[in-house]
Amino acid sequence: MGAGIPADRVHVVTVPPDSSDPTLLWRRYASVLGIDPATCDVDVPKRNVSLGCVEAEVLRRVHSRQDPRFRKRPGRSYVPWTRKLLAVQILGQRHSAPFGLPADARHWVSERTAAMVREIHGRGYHVVGDLADLAWRPPAPETRLVSSVTEEEVDDVCAWTITRLQEELVRRQPAAVPPAVGPDDGVDGILELLEHIRAADTGTQPRPAPPKQTSTTRRLRAGRLSWRRG
Repeated sequence: MGAGIPADRVHVVTVPPDSSDPTLLWRRYASVLGIDPATCDVDVPKRNVSLGCVEAEVLRRVHSRQDPRFRKRPGRSYVPWTRKLLAVQILGQRHSAPFGLPADARHWVSERTAAMVREIHGRGYHVVGDLADLAWRPPAPETRLVSSVTEEEVDDVCAWTITRLQEELVRRQPAAVPPAVGPDDGVDGILELLEHIRAADTGTQPRPAPPKQTSTTRRLRAGRLSWRRG
């Protein structure tokens, strides 16, 4: 933390609790910069949205599919579609329960926080705010663990997301025929619509979807269904 930098050149600005005045963090930064916070317009749209527990799980599944059409490559950025459109503009507009910290991780967080505070004190850094802001606080009652997300919840968010993406695609008036995607197509449907939106935005043709890889779970389910039918 700040290794090799004189202590008087390091400023630690703590993030205040959510219940604080929304402008407090900005005023803390402004004090370090030596400017009058009132001279700046802070009434701007919120861009750093937070995803709820279920929406984050849907986004995780989209990325874990590793669709080659949206795989990161040198010189290519898919941020406008996978992050700005899907994560921020669509999933970020839903408001399911926020993340909660697993009970077995709380002790580690508390110990790590205490170590950081000791190091900041020991090095004599300039602190703007309160180091107590760094302390772990008990979660709000509405928080939940990702492990508690059900398949039904994921299906509901996928269906809602597919509808929103279809609306986005219609607004773009694509040259290609829209994909035959329905609300039950889940992550595959989301990726297919993102590809058609990408093609419409860039004036290119939609690329075909990669061959589906059947997971072990799906194979086991298929085998179980066949056994029951037999």
